[in-house]
Amino acid sequence: MGKKLLFIWLALALTLIVVGEWWACHQTTGLITADSRRDLILGTLPGFAILIIIFGLLIRENRARTQGAACLQRTDLALQQSEAQYRLLVNNLNHGLVMVNQEHCFTFVNPRFCDLLGYSREELIGGQIFEFFDQENQDIIRDQLDRRERGEQTPYEITWTRKDGAQIIALITPIPAFEPGNPLNFPFCSVAVVTDITDRKRAEAQARQHLQSLRLLIAGVEKLAQIRDPEALVPEICRLVVEAFKTGLVCLARVEPSGLIRPLYWTEEAAPGLDHPEMRLDDPAISHGPLGRAIATGKPMLSNDADRQDGNVPWAAAASRGYRALAVFPLTDGHRTFACLNIYADQPDFFTPERLDLLQAFAGIAAAAMEHTRLSHKVEIQLQQLQSLRQIALAINSSLDLRTTLDVLLDQVAARLQVDAATVLLFNPRTSILEFAAARGFKSDRINQIQVPLDRGCAGSVALQQQPVYIPDLAVIRGRCSRGDLFNAEGFVSYYGVPLMHQGQIKGVIEILHRSRFEADAAMQEFVEALTGPAAIALDNATLFAEMQRSHQELSQAYAATLEGWAMALELRDFETKGHSQRVTGLTLKLARALGVAEADLAHIYRGALLHDIGKIAVPDSILLKEGPLTSEEWVIMRQHPIFAYELLAPIAYLRPALDIPFCHHEKWDGTGYPRGLKGEEIPLAARIFSVADVWDALGSDRPYRPAWPPEKIKAHLQEQAGEQFDPGVVKVFLEEFLSTPEAPA
Repeated sequence: MGKKLLFIWLALALTLIVVGEWWACHQTTGLITADSRRDLILGTLPGFAILIIIFGLLIRENRARTQGAACLQRTDLALQQSEAQYRLLVNNLNHGLVMVNQEHCFTFVNPRFCDLLGYSREELIGGQIFEFFDQENQDIIRDQLDRRERGEQTPYEITWTRKDGAQIIALITPIPAFEPGNPLNFPFCSVAVVTDITDRKRAEAQARQHLQSLRLLIAGVEKLAQIRDPEALVPEICRLVVEAFKTGLVCLARVEPSGLIRPLYWTEEAAPGLDHPEMRLDDPAISHGPLGRAIATGKPMLSNDADRQDGNVPWAAAASRGYRALAVFPLTDGHRTFACLNIYADQPDFFTPERLDLLQAFAGIAAAAMEHTRLSHKVEIQLQQLQSLRQIALAINSSLDLRTTLDVLLDQVAARLQVDAATVLLFNPRTSILEFAAARGFKSDRINQIQVPLDRGCAGSVALQQQPVYIPDLAVIRGRCSRGDLFNAEGFVSYYGVPLMHQGQIKGVIEILHRSRFEADAAMQEFVEALTGPAAIALDNATLFAEMQRSHQELSQAYAATLEGWAMALELRDFETKGHSQRVTGLTLKLARALGVAEADLAHIYRGALLHDIGKIAVPDSILLKEGPLTSEEWVIMRQHPIFAYELLAPIAYLRPALDIPFCHHEKWDGTGYPRGLKGEEIPLAARIFSVADVWDALGSDRPYRPAWPPEKIKAHLQEQAGEQFDPGVVKVFLEEFLSTPEAPA
């Protein structure tokens, strides 16, 4: 600026000198010529030029100075704005910001970081960072510092201890302290952003726990779907809640239609107050508590106040064991609450909304599983009952033996109802007494001699009233029971008796006994009463069959006596050896058994053998009793006696199956026999067997016209005639096997 003023003064001086000289000249001459003007202009021109240049430079410099001041002002303003933004950003940052020097002391902290730890800025600046960590987290810090020196700067999680002793989980994000290529000597060596992630970590833990609970519940639901036993399902539901939600005490209780609430299962060993047998909804303490309200409304109920005990009988004992919260989830079947799931927790805030939603969903699944299992079990029981009824029906249809039918009946009752003992008493109409017929489950045989009059005892009441009688506690009527001593000795507690009725008449009584108290529920009553119909029919049929068997036996004996009388009459008329018919009949039966003839056919063989000569009753005495040889005409008549036997016996249905021997016993294996000339196996087997036995007995007996043959001669005769008169197979069995047995005829 000084040089510019000098140039200005020099230019002004030069101009003044030129102007002065021109003026002096003008004054001297008094003339202003063109040359003088030109000289004046030329003389002042450099000075003016210099002045103009200098003034231009001054103007330019002034402008530059003005612009520089404005730029500087703008820069200052920008710096002020940047600093304000920085302070606004740092002070209002939602994350903590810290600077730490090489001695690991805080050199800078923002307000958010102070809020995170609960300390003031003055308390933190200059303090060691390790003061805020336990040993484990100090090791993490040192490891991260070592990593930073190696150029590894990655975010990491650490637990800080607040001033109030609480702990927070923070995410530490290191920031490089120096920019590459522009090193500055900052008074710190570490800069980090601190983010409080405690809520996030807690939410993540809750989410993981929720997911784990959900996975366990899904796996548990699949397991529940496979359980078919209602008694096994209840403990599994409770254990699944404990495993999935990490709570110690769970109770599942059934709600009876009568208002009785009966705990079915506790997940912990019963303690005083936890093994309460039953509660009732009409108890105000229950109805006003969460248990009663949940059952009444069908909605879950929550109580976080253990000290109030809140109307739940085991609540006080649970609270004394450290449980502070209770949630009751009703289990419904769409119409009524049939059970409730009580879940106790040791933390008042255990039942979060998310956990309540999950538990309520599980309660619905548990209710569906219990109802499905109950219905499946009911269907299974009904199917078993149908199978039992079918077994009894088969027993009735396949056997008319009373003992067999009663055994099947009691086996089904014992198997399907899991009873301790059962008995059947049959009514004797002649004596009006119920008599023992069959029993199961008794320790002694005293029951076998039991007889109960209709006017005494439990069974007598069942028969007289013709209605089922249920006695839950026999001790109440033990003095009035005719079998009180027996029931007491056997240890019976409960009794259930059902009458056996058929066509309005009492046939007997089925009795079911337990050595512990039991409930005669509807399913049991339906099953037992369903058994009584077929059982009564079986008893009636068995009685009728026994009577028919007696009649048949008597008739058979009469028939047998009649046939034996006919055979004896024929022997007397024909003067045959006494007892020939009986002997040959017995021998024929033994030989038939040796040949494998069915037992059912032996009765017909017996009758046919007795009546083998029944046709001779139509032969005239002159021919039958003739002492000399018969003429050819007489032989024709004699050989007709098999035909006479057929004509005599065929009209009698009872004796028609026995015709093979009377009609065919004179046929021969080679076809030369009579009356039809049958050959080989055309001859009925019974007749072939009889012919061998008949010849053996006839030749071995004395006759008026010849003595008896010795056995060896008879054997030789049979061997000689095998294939001609006799069936070779029958002869072989008779000689080689039958005669060598102890039962062989002498």
